[in-house]
Amino acid sequence: MPRLSAVGISGLAGEDVNECIRCPALCASRNQIVMPTAATVGGLLAIGEAPGEKEDEMGVGFAGQAGKTLDRLLAEHGIGREGYGGF
Repeated sequence: MPRLSAVGISGLAGEDVNECIRCPALCASRNQIVMPTAATVGGLLAIGEAPGEKEDEMGVGFAGQAGKTLDRLLAEHGIGREGYGGF
């Protein structure tokens, strides 16, 4: 798994976020930290709830059923996965 850098993330700048233990209850149940993604095209930002099982498994946001629904709804308006970021 690639190591993530928290440069620019408030409160964690310069730290290895994969080793963060600031939320003990969350650390006990997660496999990895799911970082926000930026849109490569456009400027739409989708904000969701805490990462679910699929997101934790894959390490990316909106990877589960809600992400599939979001992808389908945005595709109906001509916006692909590269057209929005997720947080």
